[in-house]
Amino acid sequence: MKNIQVKGKLGSMRKTVDWTVYPQGDDKDIVIVQSNRRICRFSIKSQKGVLSASHNYPCFATLQMRGAKAIHIPQEFIDQVMDDKVPVSGDQVAPGLYIK
Repeated sequence: MKNIQVKGKLGSMRKTVDWTVYPQGDDKDIVIVQSNRRICRFSIKSQKGVLSASHNYPCFATLQMRGAKAIHIPQEFIDQVMDDKVPVSGDQVAPGLYIK
C-alpha cells in the first residue's frame, strides 16, 4: 500500500494542491489531509472541517492556532479521498511498516 495523494482546493485556496491522506484511526468518520503548507481535519458525514492557515511546516498544532478556519468540504474532494482505500490499523504501508 502506498500513501494516498489527492488534488484539490479547500476553503479560500487559490490553487489546486496535492494532499496526502493520513491513515484513519478508530473514528472512521474523521479524515486528516496535509499539503506542503496546510493541514485539514474533516468529517465525512457532516462535510465540515478545520483548515489551518498557510505555514511553512504544517502540523497538528496549526489546526488550533490563530488563522485556522472552519470550512465546508466539497463532495468531490471527499469522493476523491474515499475512492482509494485509506490505510487503517493493521495495513502495511511500506515493507515492514504497519499502521498501529
